[in-house]
Amino acid sequence: MKRVILILAAVTLVATLATGTAFAAKKQSKQLKIATTEVPVTDWAGEITGTAGPNEYLFAPVDTTYGTSIILDCGPAWFQVVTLALGSAMVTGELESKDGGTTWELDAHSVTDSTSATFTIKGEGKPPWAGGRGHK
Repeated sequence: MKRVILILAAVTLVATLATGTAFAAKKQSKQLKIATTEVPVTDWAGEITGTAGPNEYLFAPVDTTYGTSIILDCGPAWFQVVTLALGSAMVTGELESKDGGTTWELDAHSVTDSTSATFTIKGEGKPPWAGGRGHK
């Protein structure tokens, strides 16, 4: 009988330690996430120099504080396709870096391109595509 109690105590101890170790590892992995760096919404003058993907463009800002080439993100292509002309542009948007400030992405709220066409991407608050495709 003492053997059974001893075995049950050992199993309980091992299970408790394993659960605590798994919890500590999960908590540590959450703490290792890199903080996002954001620059508030403002006007950015520059030049659209090329495309970087669907609804993404290469943007060379006049103010090179954050680099000479930034990705200009015009939202998901499944929500709306934004076709910008190459050349000078004025972008209202929020600059964001997900790697601590090495590479920057400009989340556009509105863009006026070299043809003077203005594209409204999103307003204040959550973007209209929040919640994913098909979300109402």
